[in-house]
Amino acid sequence: AVAIVEAVRAAGHDLRLHIVGSAAPGQTSWLQGLVAGRDWISWRPGLDREALESLVARQRWGLHCYRFEHYGFAPAELQALGCITLVHDSGGQREIVRSPDQRYRDVDDAVRKFLAILRTPERHPRLVEEGLGAAAEHTTAKFEREFRSVVEAMLAEPRRGRAAPSAALHPGSV
Repeated sequence: AVAIVEAVRAAGHDLRLHIVGSAAPGQTSWLQGLVAGRDWISWRPGLDREALESLVARQRWGLHCYRFEHYGFAPAELQALGCITLVHDSGGQREIVRSPDQRYRDVDDAVRKFLAILRTPERHPRLVEEGLGAAAEHTTAKFEREFRSVVEAMLAEPRRGRAAPSAALHPGSV
């Protein structure tokens, strides 16, 4: 994220980077050193939910650099709060950030794509709208509804020769 934003800044765009969340125990001093001397970066560990959402909602851009994330919850939250979000082109975040123009393979690709978006402000409202739509499809309420539906369908199926769950237990087994 630092390399990406640093390159975009070098291309003439006055951006700030807000890093949110805590670092792994062994990475705290490394991250503090990375941020030191760069007045355009702030690291915000330990924000409560309200402060986190308030900070993100005031930003235009979201940058998620996790590779091979299993789902993409953070990008969904960034988009739900109105950010135009760029993500690494791997893992589950591809389901959330659908436009190939917002998914990158490496730092150079991210910089190219970020600059292309910055240079076309007429696209920004559409990108926000697409992000809001994708985020709306990935809500907790929708997941719970669909999960319940699957479980109810499974419970309604006849057993078809399967043993009842309690049949696997024998007296004295643990």
